[in-house]
Amino acid sequence: INQHINHIWRRPIYRAYRPQPTMAQKEVELLDKVLLRLALTGNDKMPSATDTYLMPVLSKLLSPHEATRIKAVEVLQHMMERIRPLREVRLPLGALLDQYASSDATEQLRTFVLDLIEIGAARISPAVRVDARTASMITFKSDLEAWL
Repeated sequence: INQHINHIWRRPIYRAYRPQPTMAQKEVELLDKVLLRLALTGNDKMPSATDTYLMPVLSKLLSPHEATRIKAVEVLQHMMERIRPLREVRLPLGALLDQYASSDATEQLRTFVLDLIEIGAARISPAVRVDARTASMITFKSDLEAWL
């Protein structure tokens, strides 16, 4: 009996109630970690960081949670400030065009994608630029036809 009583006394009487974080809180925490990693990334590592984080952060602009979208805008603004002067950072123009042409793209997402396409297009060779312009003209034409 003494063993049983000692065992009961060692247990905590209650456990502190900690509510589970919501999906929005988890997404914001994840974006905070991305922002911290980007802030700590040197200019020499920025091309690989951009490859890793750009498209996933852009996809967070489609989140149903406003807090997530606000944090994603903050991360994207930081990324754009960092990559604008770094000519060696190449942006994935094909993926950006696909994101723009996506049927679930919002105006906010399209605005960021167009800004990124503008930054990325200035950094590619003329031959690749012609291919990108052709693809973007097809995308914009189909978008315009759908709008009309």
